[in-house]
Amino acid sequence: MDKNRVPEELKKEIKKNIHKKLEKDKDADLENLFDVLPWYTKKILKRHLCWDILSQGQFLKVMNEKVLKMICDYATPVMFPEGKNIFQMGHPVDRMLFIIEGTVLTYSTTNGASSSIVTKQLGKGHIYGEELLMWASPNKSRVDKLPTSTEIVKCHTKVEGFALSAKDLISVASKCRRWWNLNNDP
Repeated sequence: MDKNRVPEELKKEIKKNIHKKLEKDKDADLENLFDVLPWYTKKILKRHLCWDILSQGQFLKVMNEKVLKMICDYATPVMFPEGKNIFQMGHPVDRMLFIIEGTVLTYSTTNGASSSIVTKQLGKGHIYGEELLMWASPNKSRVDKLPTSTEIVKCHTKVEGFALSAKDLISVASKCRRWWNLNNDP
């Protein structure tokens, strides 16, 4: 909580919920704090953890605050172990990933060869899958086919973050139609 600058009042609320859970079950699994928090505390914590990331994204930084809040609300916590492939080259990009902790490397293959080279390193505060915003835009005629990943995205370390599924992004876009703005989006 300290490395993510969680406000004191929110820390107290989270600790109170952890203690309640441990009183009920001393062997409780607390690896994912969201499992022990009530919905209103989850909502506040998700907004706190995601807000800086969302407000820095290439397209998201011009998005209306109402849209960003709803994206936070729909995002779900995710954890991936070191070495896990999150996205495969040639497969659909079916979610956006907001990285809270850890490192992800992107790889591309050279001339269809079996070898690949690292093209980017993404860490805390980065987003992967922002192209889904254009795909989900309510102001454009959208083809139902999801964008395809042009690279392999693999965890270099354990990665913690939030994911927003393409389905949930469509819900956000339709509910926030009048506030949806991707800068040059008509």
